[in-house]
Amino acid sequence: MDQRIRAVAFAMNDQIASVLVQCFGLILTSIVIPWAILAYQQRTRTVITDQERKAIYNSADTAVGLVQKLVVQGKIHPSEVLPSHPEIIFQAQAALNRVPDAAAAQRASPAAMADIIASRVDITAPVLPWSPTPPPHPLVPRQGFPS
Repeated sequence: MDQRIRAVAFAMNDQIASVLVQCFGLILTSIVIPWAILAYQQRTRTVITDQERKAIYNSADTAVGLVQKLVVQGKIHPSEVLPSHPEIIFQAQAALNRVPDAAAAQRASPAAMADIIASRVDITAPVLPWSPTPPPHPLVPRQGFPS
């Protein structure tokens, strides 16, 4: 009888251990795996966010170059380089249109982009005298070559 009780107790211990292992596995999969997935999503989202931010600032740099060109040519006076200037607003919208997905993901607004552009334009650059039409460049024939 003693052996029978031991056999039953051993079988119950085996079943209890099996149930405990299953519970441990269930807890492990319900906590650790979602945590790992969340960590992965946060890390990949950070990389995407950095790429989106870089795309927006690269587009802003292009717009800054275009506005800077207008300042150097004298089409925009350095004192007019403000976020409210129509050309800067136009370039801000064009910059956002160049990267629509990144702008939507970052919720970038034309006003914020205009602020970025206006703050990055170098208003201390020398202003060149501007004329509506550039002077003609005469073609000078090379000397010493037969015509």
